[in-house]
Amino acid sequence: MIAAREPFVVSRSYTPRAANNMLVPKGEKMTKIAAIVLLASATLGASAQNLKPAAVWVSAGHIELAVTGAAEGISAQWQFDRADNGDVRLVKNERRGSANVSGTVLSICADRAILFKDMVPASRHELRELDEPVLHLQLVLRLLARAMPEGLPPDGSETAIDIGDDKNTLRMRKDHSVRKDIGAPWRARGTARRTGSDVRYDILVNYAGDNPPHPRMELKLAGLWSAQTRLPALDNALSLTGWRVHRVDVVSNQDGGNSVFDSVARSAPLSFATLGDVRAAIGRWWDSDVKALQRTECAI
Repeated sequence: MIAAREPFVVSRSYTPRAANNMLVPKGEKMTKIAAIVLLASATLGASAQNLKPAAVWVSAGHIELAVTGAAEGISAQWQFDRADNGDVRLVKNERRGSANVSGTVLSICADRAILFKDMVPASRHELRELDEPVLHLQLVLRLLARAMPEGLPPDGSETAIDIGDDKNTLRMRKDHSVRKDIGAPWRARGTARRTGSDVRYDILVNYAGDNPPHPRMELKLAGLWSAQTRLPALDNALSLTGWRVHRVDVVSNQDGGNSVFDSVARSAPLSFATLGDVRAAIGRWWDSDVKALQRTECAI
């Protein structure tokens, strides 16, 4: 079992499937067992009230994040929303060199399919369109939780953020190979301002780069944390006209004698009329025969 506790990481049980070390979910129902970035609660309701105070930060329904870092060559605006069933929408607007890249990404059924609209991902790098934003989102949530371990600050207040670590690197992980490190010594300074169930944050992170001689680097993170999702449930009847659909598999590899798991997207897009058709195909473990046995079930 993959016991993932980082935001936006799926925790599943897997059973080996015939070839190429491919794995499939174990059991009849596909569920996200541990905390995803936007947890099972789309609002700060009863489930969020049972969390430890700092854990409230990962119970958000909507997060806006603007990231700039000259040394990393990143300039992006992202909006994350999570539906009650765990489906995730990412709206992105990025500057890549001299080009602007914008569009919408959907992660469906515990990350078993990734869908794109108004953008064409680079072949073999489909998941990167989701992974990089997710790692930066993990960073924001961890910084907020560390700066405000008692949970949301009082309504109407502004909280100064000044946290860091001289010895321990801050590590973000999605799959085994999808990672981002904020090298020690690192420091994060900024502010967080709460209005109702929303918190606006502005944080500057100074940290050691990955590669020798480990130069000092800066990353600016600013945006909005909100308890309320802005993504309604995605109905099975949703038309996929104009969408690209990519199948996502989980593969197992060996690393130092240990089994490690990574998600891999198929480069060739698939054709489906509706979102319900995608969910049904996932339920058949992508068997093209529509009469094949349903082995798993995507939450709706």
